[in-house]
Amino acid sequence: MIEEITQLRQKTIDLLKENHLLRQKMQMEKAEAEKGFMSFAEDFLSAYDKSEGKNKAILLSLLEKNDISLIPMSTASSDNDYTHIVERRQGSSKSAGTILEFIKEGFVWNQKVIRKAEVIIAA
Repeated sequence: MIEEITQLRQKTIDLLKENHLLRQKMQMEKAEAEKGFMSFAEDFLSAYDKSEGKNKAILLSLLEKNDISLIPMSTASSDNDYTHIVERRQGSSKSAGTILEFIKEGFVWNQKVIRKAEVIIAA
């Protein structure tokens, strides 16, 4: 009886170790896949930036089908992780920190910022 309990205990320990190793492997593979996807997305966004009109709309549709979406203007502000301030403009009637203009659109994928929106804000 004691031997059976010892064997079962060892079997449980072995299964837990195996489970832990599998989880680590899955996390590494997931990180690799995300890295590859992010690289692909950056290349795709570069093509998006160079396109115009109907082509831009088609590319945006393809991005959205892959869960990549524009950062909405309502979400972007001068003090969050979604924007990169490229200029602070003097002489605006808007209050300091208000976004005056989007220079480059930002994108998110699975709640991760792929590219921050580049903005000009009031100084």
